[in-house]
Amino acid sequence: MKADSSRFSGFDPALSAALIAAFFAGFLLRSDGGINLDALMYARHAILLPEMADNLCPPGYPLLLRGFAIFTGDYFLAGKVLNACCLFLLLFFSWKKQFYFRETLFLLCTKAGAGIWSFSFSEIPFLTFLYFQFYLIHRFTEQKAGKGEMAAMVLLQGSLFLLRHAAVFLFPGMMLAVFLLPGTGDGRRKKWLQFLLLSFILSAGILGWNYLSFGSFFGENFRGSPDAVSAQEWKEHFFLNLRGLFGLANPFFSLVFQFGEAGRASVAALLLDGFFLFLFIRVSLRIWRSQEPFSRILFITGNIYLLLLFISSFSAGIETLSTRLMAPGLWCLYFPVLIYLNRQLKPAMFAAMSGICLLISIGYVLKTPAWYPSIRADARKLLEENPQARWFFIDRDSIPLRRYSLPFTEISLSYRHPVLAESYVNQHALMILKPQLVLIDSAQAAGIPEKQILFNSRCSAVRKTDVKGRNIR
Repeated sequence: MKADSSRFSGFDPALSAALIAAFFAGFLLRSDGGINLDALMYARHAILLPEMADNLCPPGYPLLLRGFAIFTGDYFLAGKVLNACCLFLLLFFSWKKQFYFRETLFLLCTKAGAGIWSFSFSEIPFLTFLYFQFYLIHRFTEQKAGKGEMAAMVLLQGSLFLLRHAAVFLFPGMMLAVFLLPGTGDGRRKKWLQFLLLSFILSAGILGWNYLSFGSFFGENFRGSPDAVSAQEWKEHFFLNLRGLFGLANPFFSLVFQFGEAGRASVAALLLDGFFLFLFIRVSLRIWRSQEPFSRILFITGNIYLLLLFISSFSAGIETLSTRLMAPGLWCLYFPVLIYLNRQLKPAMFAAMSGICLLISIGYVLKTPAWYPSIRADARKLLEENPQARWFFIDRDSIPLRRYSLPFTEISLSYRHPVLAESYVNQHALMILKPQLVLIDSAQAAGIPEKQILFNSRCSAVRKTDVKGRNIR
């Protein structure tokens, strides 16, 4: 796919500034600060380095957190500074290299970009490295990649394995992509096979070390056993995973509802996702017929990635498929579609779609706004007042009820957001400041000195929120 510099080299300062502002708002205006249980797990792994208690997550992301924490002083700021560096690096790289800047900006505005970028996830550096791999693959398909760039492709593929085990799902699609390249003449197929072979050797070495050190390749022996899942839970898991895949063609918002829900809002959202899927398939077929190797490689890689992720979710003991988990596959699919749309649409229309996408993404992230710096300050004060605290006990909890009215209708929805629970807010604010804290139950708390326990009911970071969303101290 040849680059059209007149279409992608221009810098869009307004949308770029809005994207950066949305990133900061995404964690400053959330009650959890963009921290979840996985973020706490990453921080605990970072503290243990160079030792590793398990291989549930590769060491790459904890190592990055550990390095940034040297300068920031804690793991909350380490994660946010790392994310900011990834965001600025992508924007600068795309503009400097004139590599589809407008498309890159739109990609970062989608639910697989702005929708997850404010959270402390390993997906953020993973997607950043994957984007650089896109650039090198583009160079390769245009026959501009030298030996140094081919070596960089191999190292990047290995680096992806050090960030997330799901990088293994990129290989089958890349292997199938070899049949999309010329077999004779320019030697691209031979070079691609060499890249895959060297990448496989490097990745196999990482997985081999995993197995020798922990007895498993991907930490499967540390996860829940699929045998313990009931038939009803399997049914629910299948439905929710299928729902996640069904929304892959919709870059604007994620569908989130529980198994068995069949309300009018859920049905309308599913129908809208079906409309997006229809449009996505039509555009995909047009791009596929164009015979452009770059787009076809990304398409086949993204589809195989999502298919294998869907299959593995039933045995790997992971959560149901969400935008976060599917993000690498979505980037592989969205990027060539955005390149196509930028060629077909007027620049103003393309920019407007990017802006709408960003508004929806940040609206989803900030649907339950709160001022996190005050929550964080209260948590820090509480830790300073209880230096011997080693445990966190939920002795009391509450989840406020939120009601939402759908525009232009008389329909209203009621929902208790788990991220607004007192225990959720307090636990994550405290534990990201002191990852050594451990959650305990009532039986465990009975045998521990009270001065070593932080009780949820006593936490000064608690916010009580009424149904209209007003914060009350």
